[in-house]
Amino acid sequence: MKEDDKTLFQKDQIRREAGLGDSDVEFAADAAPVPFGRTVLPRGEHAEEEAARGNNLFTQSKAVGYAAIIFAVISLFQWPAPLGSTAILLGFFAFVQGSRFLGASAMILGLISLGGYILLTSNYV
Repeated sequence: MKEDDKTLFQKDQIRREAGLGDSDVEFAADAAPVPFGRTVLPRGEHAEEEAARGNNLFTQSKAVGYAAIIFAVISLFQWPAPLGSTAILLGFFAFVQGSRFLGASAMILGLISLGGYILLTSNYV
């Protein structure tokens, strides 16, 4: 019977370490990464502060998206290589942060500008 108690204790220990022993513990929700494209509403004591911080992130991604669009439009007329590349990079950042339309538009315009620059300058060199 001593061996049965020992194996029972070991199994119980393994269940606790795996997080299966305590049903009232919320570890997985805190440790899991947030998937792209989904809004996770904060819960708990500081929910309002976390929601304001999340709203700030959304505002930042829109600001990055608008900056990328501005760089892309200017790159169509002047300095296409550096501004087009910057527009592509900022557009990618905006796309990943959640402002998908602005990011994709900036990346497309930047690619058009950069592609036109490469095609046109190859004829003059």
